[in-house]
Amino acid sequence: MSDSAGIRSRVGLFAAFAGMGGTAAAIPALIPSLELRLGSAALTAVPALFTGLLIGVLLSAPLLVRLRARTVAALGALVQAASLIALILVTAGNAVVLVAAVAGVGFGLTEAAASVAAKRSTAGSATRTLAALTGTVAVVAAVTPILVAVAAGGWWLIPVLVAVLHLTASFALFSSDEAAPDPVRDSPNFGGPRWSTGGVRAFALAALALVIYVGIETVFSGWSAVIPAAVLGLNAQTAALGTSVFWICMAAGRFLAAGLLHRGLRPGVLLVACTAVAASALGSAVLAPAPFGLLGLAAAVVAMAPVYSLVLGEALDRLPSGAAARATGPLVAAGALGGTLVPAAVLVNGLGPTSAETFLLSAVLCLVLCAGASLVLLFSRPSVLPVSPPLTAAQHEGSTP
Repeated sequence: MSDSAGIRSRVGLFAAFAGMGGTAAAIPALIPSLELRLGSAALTAVPALFTGLLIGVLLSAPLLVRLRARTVAALGALVQAASLIALILVTAGNAVVLVAAVAGVGFGLTEAAASVAAKRSTAGSATRTLAALTGTVAVVAAVTPILVAVAAGGWWLIPVLVAVLHLTASFALFSSDEAAPDPVRDSPNFGGPRWSTGGVRAFALAALALVIYVGIETVFSGWSAVIPAAVLGLNAQTAALGTSVFWICMAAGRFLAAGLLHRGLRPGVLLVACTAVAASALGSAVLAPAPFGLLGLAAAVVAMAPVYSLVLGEALDRLPSGAAARATGPLVAAGALGGTLVPAAVLVNGLGPTSAETFLLSAVLCLVLCAGASLVLLFSRPSVLPVSPPLTAAQHEGSTP
């Protein structure tokens, strides 16, 4: 791949992850405006978005066998861009639900495929790259609700801006993928690499960890406006900025982790530390007086922020690259499943978003993650399965620098 194609590929990946952050924050943040125009049916846009996300992730698995990862990521970005423009044009609440579901499908395609592309473009571990990319998601997701609040009557500008991000990503990814050879896809073992027992174990543990982690994250991201409203007595418009605070904490945690990894800290050690700090912070949030409990929650969010990329990156590093393409979709889907199950369990048991039981449940789940990561760190070899062999000079031309 030429230098210019490599630059376009990097721009495309960061724009794709930035666009996902915009989609994830824009649709929930725009619901009040859509509800005023189209009625209460617009409230179901968020569950529709997550349902579409799960479908998109599952669709990515067969597509990644037939198409290059950057191509699939670009297609997902196009679907999100079209959905966001459609969001401005819809005139019925039910149509909003459909548009949100389609946006979720595009989100799922992009997330799974862009994660694979990031892995393939990295000569060593994917963990550091994924930490920076997911940090980009958090930054854009933090800014988007603020823009919604500032835009007021011009709310339609927000979907347009996010759509431009997706179109930029799509163009960059398509143009970087023209005729570049893919040393993984073009190898005779693509689509059917052998999985060792260690590789299967790493996949299963990562899937379980992602179910737990995304479940915890969804509890606090989904109720990031409700919690400050209940604790501080804020009005709905001001409380909506709680979503920005949540994503600012996520961005801080992810970029801090990226810096620590760059300085040589082992991902497994960082994972244990993050989950232990998050569990302790959530425990302090339960014990602290009401307003101060929010500080414990903020600390927990900062600590939890890099866990997703650490788990996913470590799992992909323990699989051959061809297997990583097929494993990424199911791993992301496992996280989406957790995002549905854990909040549902909280609601079914009659627990509120600010109840001590909800915080304790999250703290216990963080401890489970910490214990599991500690055991893996203690009893597994540094690499369960060798990472793909170093690229030759000829192969390196076919991957992003």
